[in-house]
Amino acid sequence: MGWRGFLYTQLKDLGIAKSSILTGIAWGVWHIPVAAWYKYIDNPVKGSIINTLQLMILSLIISYIRYKSRSVIAATLIHGLMNTLFLSSAAIFFTTTNIFHIEWVRILIGIVTLLGILLYEYNKQRRENRDIIFSEGKECLSYIKTAAKR
Repeated sequence: MGWRGFLYTQLKDLGIAKSSILTGIAWGVWHIPVAAWYKYIDNPVKGSIINTLQLMILSLIISYIRYKSRSVIAATLIHGLMNTLFLSSAAIFFTTTNIFHIEWVRILIGIVTLLGILLYEYNKQRRENRDIIFSEGKECLSYIKTAAKR
């Protein structure tokens, strides 16, 4: 509620990208004790940096969902889903893989998700612009036909 509720409304004038990155940094700093003293005991500095990077990427995704849904509830549900997926994937891989390898895979998944969102928005914008141009072209053609009949 604090990040996507209060902080989101305070920073939304900066734009979704800047506000999401700032929120991700704040979120990362907030989670440093968990990263340093729980998740990455063997290398707390590296773990805290990677954790903050992950949270910045997740912040972009969750802020996008918050923006599109206009609901802090949707952002909260996605946050919970991410926690569940991350914790369960860690439980599966902890015994077979270096934790930092898992974290880089998670970062890559986040980047691919962001690229998918950007591609979706880009194509949506192109379709909307094409529809506007097409409808304006039809109006222009209709005007020319009407003028020619006079």
